[in-house]
Amino acid sequence: MGDGEVKATKELLRLLRISAVVKKYDGIKIPYPSNTFDIVTSIEVIEHVNKPLRMLEEIHRVLKKDGILHITTANKWWPIEPHFKLPFLSYLPAKIADSYVRLLGRGDSYHNIRLPSYKQFRQMVQNFFTVEDITLDFLKSYKMSGLDKERGKVIVVVADVLQGLNFLKKFSVTRAIAVGLETCILHVSLGWLFIGRTRK
Repeated sequence: MGDGEVKATKELLRLLRISAVVKKYDGIKIPYPSNTFDIVTSIEVIEHVNKPLRMLEEIHRVLKKDGILHITTANKWWPIEPHFKLPFLSYLPAKIADSYVRLLGRGDSYHNIRLPSYKQFRQMVQNFFTVEDITLDFLKSYKMSGLDKERGKVIVVVADVLQGLNFLKKFSVTRAIAVGLETCILHVSLGWLFIGRTRK
């Protein structure tokens, strides 16, 4: 977060009449003592950090013993890259991705974005936390969060498919197929939402 974003955040909080402290984080050390917070929320931040394991270690440090991390990231393998809205951008090597972004007039480069796969994201978070993946439940209840308005009609289709798979899981003859399809949907999802519980 640059100085412009800090200023904009403070202005938004002022307009909303929300009293909060805004601090810049350098990506290395969170400016709070150990065991400070009950909950830390990180929404689509980890893919922008140079040292994601260091970030997670710091979050673990500032959380209390029974603290909870709420963390999300976008999926490297989702066909439309979420930041630049370009097809297959996150699949490409850095230099080609930079050229692609410039060629289509979306920016100067595809820098500071390292989207993980499901396996990479889960392994990173599991280094410091016990992970509960609530992605599929979140997708099924998309109306509560307005996720369909943010990410489009594909969310509605995915939620409908997941509801159908829930029905198929009721029958022993189709349960394994339904679970397998759910796993596939999870791995190709737009992104993931984990609850991390501290292990101290």
